Amino acid sequence: MPFEEQCRMAARMGYDALEVAPFTLKDDPLGISNAEAKEYARIAHDHGLTISGLHWLLVAPDGLSIVSADASQRERTVRVMERMVELCAVLGGRYLVHGSPKQRSVPEGSSAAEAWERARDCLAQAARRAEACQLVYCLEPLSPRETDFVNTVEDAVRMVTEIGSPALQTMIDCSAAGQAERVSVPGLIERWVPTGHIAHVQVNDPNRRGPGQGEMRFGAILRSLLAMQRRGHYTGILAVDAVTLLFFVWISIRTRRIWTVVASAFMAIIVASHVAVMIDLRVTLGTLFISMAMWSYGVLGCIAFGTWAARRGRDHAPS
Repeated sequence: MPFEEQCRMAARMGYDALEVAPFTLKDDPLGISNAEAKEYARIAHDHGLTISGLHWLLVAPDGLSIVSADASQRERTVRVMERMVELCAVLGGRYLVHGSPKQRSVPEGSSAAEAWERARDCLAQAARRAEACQLVYCLEPLSPRETDFVNTVEDAVRMVTEIGSPALQTMIDCSAAGQAERVSVPGLIERWVPTGHIAHVQVNDPNRRGPGQGEMRFGAILRSLLAMQRRGHYTGILAVDAVTLLFFVWISIRTRRIWTVVASAFMAIIVASHVAVMIDLRVTLGTLFISMAMWSYGVLGCIAFGTWAARRGRDHAPS
């Protein structure tokens, strides 16, 4: 989907900013010039949006790794990381999220300690560039299903403190935390946010969908974050995954099918419910969860109807 269309859809749904994966702008993000980056920023601004930051930093080009035994491969990776920092600055972003699980998993033949040393060197260089650009570079803990390197906030804080750069911080991804941490997400918030090492929070369910669309309960998480904000411990960005809503809106525009429009409306209500509890936690959480579950069944019903209609149309098509 063209970037301008992404901005148009996000603005229609009431979003203020986009967190961008560089490879969605160009197959090889290294090919994005400063002039092109400024144009992307202008397009976002024209739709009333900002580009808050970047994520999925090392998906492209191919062959990147911060833990490889090959020093030349790591050097090439660092050059990409540094360019992503510069690109984020030109786009007007404030932070970068370093997830990229495949590009940091311990390679065969290397020990975890060796991988740690290599990654620390690469991240330290990226942090220096981020500090020069006045940005925050976030090391994202990911679940063991995705990678075997830095699975918990404690792991990430260890790396952050060893490097000791004010530009290198970590974050809480509720999806990964729900799979990898021994304590609850509110417990993580209470323990780690006051340390000043948490710069970003991603509120998505362990099933990779949005709040209220899975088993994780977000009321306590949001209360903990707001308490941290009131105490002056957290001023970062709270990010919501709304990929499913974007998908249904895009499908509605392309197909003009009534079931996709209704599904989009249900998804919009779910996202609005997320926003409502963030704005005013006096909303009864039981009522909120019942409401989101009800609209989720509405989405499933629309998908079932669309599947049935497509099959019926195929069966009755003239041979």
